[in-house]
Amino acid sequence: MASIFKTQGFKYAKNLLFGVGASVVIIGAWGKLTHQPWANFALTLGLMTEAVIFAVSGIIPPESDYYWEKLYPGLNSPEGGIQGVVPQTVGGAKAASNSATAALDKMLEEAKIDQATINKLGNNLKALSDNVASMTNVANAQIATDLFAAQAKEATDSMNALSKNLDNLNKVYGNMLNAMRS
Repeated sequence: MASIFKTQGFKYAKNLLFGVGASVVIIGAWGKLTHQPWANFALTLGLMTEAVIFAVSGIIPPESDYYWEKLYPGLNSPEGGIQGVVPQTVGGAKAASNSATAALDKMLEEAKIDQATINKLGNNLKALSDNVASMTNVANAQIATDLFAAQAKEATDSMNALSKNLDNLNKVYGNMLNAMRS
């Protein structure tokens, strides 16, 4: 019985049931919100489907599908292994480790990657990190500059308004003085 849960057909049916059940609940809830006459039926059907889904989910054992062939493509080969990598066995851990290290050393040598290249890569990554930090500082300075410019414009607008008010007040006082002299 447990093996049926691991079949592709069962997994497909389970996903189909989950998706359809959830969509019926959503459509039923939408119908209730918009006062559709069929909403009670759809919402009841969807919620019952969801109840079955949760029951099935509780019965199905957790999946333990690991897709190691994605990380180690040679696992699906007829030979059952990766060329140049010795499988680790009890007592053979050191040999497998040495073989893997030797394979990595060979790859680095073929790619002409030496310690100086690795050091240069590390230095360049540090410089990139420093540049990104500097860019953050520049962005912060730009924000502060924009804020200052906005406040300066606001102050200039206020000063213009104050200047107009003073001009009007001067005209009023000038008219009063002229009237008093006459």
